[in-house]
Amino acid sequence: MEESANLKNLKIIVVLQKRLQGEVLSDHEVHMLDMWLQQSEANRLIYDEMSEPEQLASSLVFFNQTDSEAQLNTLHQRIRRETFRKRAVYLAAAAMLLLCLGLVFWLLPYKSTDGVAESQMVQQQDIAPGYNRATLKFSDGQEMNLDSSKSGLVSKGYALRYEDGELIEATAKSVNATLITPHGGQYQVTLDDGTRVWLNAASELKYPMVFRGVNREVYLKGEAFFEVSKNPAKPFIVHTEKQSIQVVGTAFAVRAYDANEQTTLVEGRLKVASGNKQKTYDVYPGYQVSVKAGNVSLQEVSIDDYVSWKDGYFVGTSVSLADLIPDLERWYNVKFIDFASSISDEIGFVRIYRNEPLSAVLNALALTFEVKFEVSGKEVRVKRIK
Repeated sequence: MEESANLKNLKIIVVLQKRLQGEVLSDHEVHMLDMWLQQSEANRLIYDEMSEPEQLASSLVFFNQTDSEAQLNTLHQRIRRETFRKRAVYLAAAAMLLLCLGLVFWLLPYKSTDGVAESQMVQQQDIAPGYNRATLKFSDGQEMNLDSSKSGLVSKGYALRYEDGELIEATAKSVNATLITPHGGQYQVTLDDGTRVWLNAASELKYPMVFRGVNREVYLKGEAFFEVSKNPAKPFIVHTEKQSIQVVGTAFAVRAYDANEQTTLVEGRLKVASGNKQKTYDVYPGYQVSVKAGNVSLQEVSIDDYVSWKDGYFVGTSVSLADLIPDLERWYNVKFIDFASSISDEIGFVRIYRNEPLSAVLNALALTFEVKFEVSGKEVRVKRIK
């Protein structure tokens, strides 16, 4: 399947950001970066100019624009004339990079010098992002609130510990446990077989305390990322309302909040039975099985869109504001109201830290999507800027 030039451009931006932030690149990403650097001397010069990765802004929002040499020259000159104190060198280099790819950008968080960002959001009190919190329920009726200062727990047999080794308690040999995260919560669990699961906000994972029988089976509502411990003799199966996902040992993400479900493979191989389960799909890395309105499709996607939440980012390669709102509602435990008629279907590329307060995220989205947010308690209204 031939990738569009726009998708290739968006992917190289993600790779460049990872490299400059010191993140480890996969072999595929290293190859992608090498090929991009070899395409032109301009690409090499742009990359070399980015010599201060610590000045990367914590959030980047990119928008599609028409590629124009005149636009590049004009904006580059303007940026060089402006004074952004410590970020001057970075902004010039980043502008060159993004415009060469036919994109413009905003940076945050930062103190606005012209009052524009503040004028596009009205609120009484800021709302903190979500954090590590969850409840564990057992099949024998026990229930416990997990320590929010810990990032996850390890379930080994009938003993439970936090990831730092602190013993929680025995479970009276309950057969099953259910890990539940609320709106504004996330948690991790290592299962009895060594499989690691990252559970996103407003999600549930039901699993056996000890895997018995020929399969390792768990049940998911909501969103999770799995790193499955390899055991060819005992397949690992994730059940959702619309899918059954069978693996031996691999890394993949599942999103199953509502009638629309997606399963995205990062590495390894999957067999997914979707819809009426009469058809099974073989899934390879970079591909996704999607169930929407009863229709099942297999397509290539940008993996970061579906896994970056576990690393602390909201990421969308091609998203509208309406696409982002459900994730914001779950993570910040807020409700967006009366927004359907106030937003357009404009599409963009978004990469924003999830640990920013709601105000910082809304400031960026207000500038990007040309809307105004009004926050009152836990309600957020969206108004189009005339």
